Amino acid sequence: MVLPRVLLTLLLAAPLQAKEIPVLPGAGSLAAAIQAAAPGDVLTLAAGRYGPAVIDKPLTIQGDGAVIDGGQKGTVLLVTADDVTLR
Repeated sequence: MVLPRVLLTLLLAAPLQAKEIPVLPGAGSLAAAIQAAAPGDVLTLAAGRYGPAVIDKPLTIQGDGAVIDGGQKGTVLLVTADDVTLR
């Protein structure tokens, strides 16, 4: 009886593993990657241009040489979630 409780406690206390997801440049690729990602995942953008996106879950988005370009129209990056990191 004690062993199941200990195992359950350990499982609940262990943090979930965030996935690192590579994202290639292109229209809609960043938005699609955000939709497919789970909360806590890390999206790593390859160098290049990306279109507008809404970040609606806690994510880290990083990338050297990545440009999020809205074509000088509207909102380029809208963050509606807490715990979002941009690097």
